[in-house]
Amino acid sequence: MFISYADESGYCGRKYNPKQPVQVFAAVVSNAYSIHKTRKEFSYNLKFLRKHKIHIRELKASEIYRGRGGWKRISAKTRHGIFERYFKWLRGRNHKIIISIIDQKPFFSTNNDISKILKVPYVAGAVHIALAIQRLHNNKKKNKGKTILIFDEQKKYQNNVSKIIAEPEAILLEYYKEGKRDDPLGQIIDTAYFTSSHYSFLLQVADTAAFVYRRYYELVKYEFKESYDGEQKKIERWIKILNKLKVPKSIVYPQRPQQEICKFYNYFLPQI
Repeated sequence: MFISYADESGYCGRKYNPKQPVQVFAAVVSNAYSIHKTRKEFSYNLKFLRKHKIHIRELKASEIYRGRGGWKRISAKTRHGIFERYFKWLRGRNHKIIISIIDQKPFFSTNNDISKILKVPYVAGAVHIALAIQRLHNNKKKNKGKTILIFDEQKKYQNNVSKIIAEPEAILLEYYKEGKRDDPLGQIIDTAYFTSSHYSFLLQVADTAAFVYRRYYELVKYEFKESYDGEQKKIERWIKILNKLKVPKSIVYPQRPQQEICKFYNYFLPQI
């Protein structure tokens, strides 16, 4: 059995915001049998917060990276070192990550059967994660691929996401090959669950991975200015680490042009 922790970066709500052109969802896929080691391995983070009197609510990627809130007193080298530690830990633990990327401007100008179901990029990205998990584990024997899917809380849309995953419409299921005996999205246990990232290190790791991919696309695709000299090189170095952990594009973005749901997600993937 697996537990997947997912979070997004770049969420802009129900209306396009040119300051947030791209949304990235990241999911960390972890074997449930080894998850108990997480708290021990990340105990350093809690000690660091206590030492520097930083509230646990400030353990968010954007706060750490930008040096906001309690992180103002912490050097950039130390703050960015937390990112390095997350990514090296992921690599050492052999976890996988699923990345869903949505170019938000064309999304808000699309009006078809799928967009009417998903409505906003947040819901589209969250459902994409569930579909990709299904494709990733669909061929595993018996219950070895069953996955508990946990998202960072999102009060506006979490009920919609849970309902769609629990009762997916047929057009969404074309994303993967459903066996005759399989339940729709049968690799997901029940539906999606939502909790606060303040209490989950792996949600914080997912948040960090999503932030880094979003910043990468902002700099490379959307030509945002660097916030400091050498920022793009640093982000590219982190991306190289994360890319080694990514679930293959053939699973997350299947090339099945006859299926509308596959065309849908491929259409909103920004090309670099």
